[in-house]
Formats: sequence, C-alpha cells, structure tokens
Amino acid sequence: MSDHGGLTGKRVLIFAANGRLASAAARHFAAAGAEVLLSGRNQEAVEAIATQIAASGGKTETAVVDPTSPPQVRDYLTAVAGHGPVDVVFNGVGMPGPATGYGIPYAELDPKVLTDAVALVVGSQFLTAREAARLMAPAGRGSIITIASTNGRSGRPHTGGIGGIGVTAGAWSHWPSAWPANTARQAYASTTCAPPE
Repeated sequence: MSDHGGLTGKRVLIFAANGRLASAAARHFAAAGAEVLLSGRNQEAVEAIATQIAASGGKTETAVVDPTSPPQVRDYLTAVAGHGPVDVVFNGVGMPGPATGYGIPYAELDPKVLTDAVALVVGSQFLTAREAARLMAPAGRGSIITIASTNGRSGRPHTGGIGGIGVTAGAWSHWPSAWPANTARQAYASTTCAPPE
C-alpha cells in the first residue's frame, strides 16, 4: 500500500469495523500507511475486512470486542496501548434500520425503540471516546473520530430511532472542545463527521 496520506507508523484502532462506514475508513487508513487494529463483535466479519486489507498490502490486527461493553473497551484499549501508542480511534457502531423502527411513523413508534437506539449508538460513541481520551491525555496526543447520522436533520419521514440518533449525535459537534477541557486540556484532537446527505 502507498503512503499517500502520511500515516506510516501510526496505529489506528477501529471499533465496529465490519460496518460499511467503518470498513471503508479502515481501508482508507491502511491505504494511507497506518497499521489498522480492527475490532467488532463478529470475528468472521472482522477477519474478512482484515483479509481484504492484507491482500492490498496493509497491516492489520483483529480482536473480538463489544463496543458497548465498558470492561471490554477499556481492557482492549489498555492492551493495545501496551504495544505502542494509540494514534487514532474511530467508532463505526450502528444499528440496522429495522431495529431502530425505520419506516414507522413517529406517531406509531414505541419510544423505547428510539431510546434504545440512541443509548446503544451514542452510548458506545461516548464510551470509546472516553476510554481513548483516558489513554491519549497523558500522552498529549491522538485523535478521536466519531460519526453522526444526518437523518435527524434530513426532513425524511419515518426515520425511526436513526433520526433520534442523528438529533442526539448532533451534540457531538460540541464535544471536540469538551473532551480536552475535561482531561486537563491535554493536546489531542476529537472530531465528529457525518456522511453527506
């Protein structure tokens, strides 16, 4: 793989790596020269992404990690950091549309479906960012990348819990400045991105 992004020697940890957005990010980071550390709940799916990256000359490692489990996330990040710095953390956690009530009019949507979707996705983003910040703050370096849905502001009907995730995840746009402020203003970066509509 060519180093057209200048990430040679950097270690990028990707949670929920078998998702479409996360796997695309993994391939991009690997193409830019980074070592990509892939994790997810489904070992076979994560291994398949790793195989694709390795076939293109990229360097990967894999692990089974539930990105909603505080002890698993902390233990995994601590173990990874024991072998070198964690330069970038990316969480691609998401939910399939039917599980979020996608397609159901809000007038008929069970509030628990919406709150469960928000709790899972936004909670996982917070958890992985918190644990990454715990490691990055003392080192004074690193980047945390989170994702947000555009469905909360799209005006599309019946987006179910995905719309709720989008609205709630909009708060992430304020978090990049909050993370360093909450960790003694150490020098690392946090950013949120949303795919174009």
